[in-house]
Amino acid sequence: FLNNEPAQLDQFDILANRNFRQIRANKWADLNNVADVAGMLAAMHLGGGNVKYMVNHGKEPSDPNGTLLSTYYSQKGAVMCGICKT
Repeated sequence: FLNNEPAQLDQFDILANRNFRQIRANKWADLNNVADVAGMLAAMHLGGGNVKYMVNHGKEPSDPNGTLLSTYYSQKGAVMCGICKT
């Protein structure tokens, strides 16, 4: 799997689509705001189910490197949107 880029991309697409459906169903992002959606997808990629905890409790865990989900959300959302501000 690690040497099979097409298989990795397929799995990433599956994960991203599943995460997007969860974002939409739970109304965790403004679907009209590209930076919000991109940031939330990035946070979910990093934190998985911890995003639900962050949204519901206003607290967030970090990854093993100490990166907070909100940091990932802000950085990736802004990059994906280009000139948008998150």
